[in-house]
Amino acid sequence: MRYGPESLHAVLGEDLRLIRHTTEHHTTPGGAVQPFNFCLFERPRHSAIAGRADVSA
Repeated sequence: MRYGPESLHAVLGEDLRLIRHTTEHHTTPGGAVQPFNFCLFERPRHSAIAGRADVSA
């Protein structure tokens, strides 16, 4: 699935704040152009998700 900065923000939740984003266009060896979005989000300390345990460990 492909997301733009705003749609990714909507999926991740309003608890995060979108700080900035950029898009880079990569040309594949076959000549196709692939856009890559890079986003920086911040989670405020008072966020409801800030207290969640890390379940990845």
